[in-house]
Amino acid sequence: MPDNSVDVIISNCVRWTNYKEDVNTYHGALQDKERYTKAFFDNAGRGGTYNTSKLSSVLDAVVGVCTAMAEDMRADDDDDG
Repeated sequence: MPDNSVDVIISNCVRWTNYKEDVNTYHGALQDKERYTKAFFDNAGRGGTYNTSKLSSVLDAVVGVCTAMAEDMRADDDDDG
């Protein structure tokens, strides 16, 4: 049975910058994201033993939410115009 753990110890830091007036919020950026990416691919994406099959469910959920948001925005534009 493959080992599904990823031992990565990196201090988590999101820097909140760039206020987005149109959505009334700040944009967050993950600091040292290259280290996170490298750690992921070293352990999972490039021949590692981490089981990535469940990531499809997460990606499907993200795409579903984004699609619904886009449809809502289009409907609001249609109502305004």
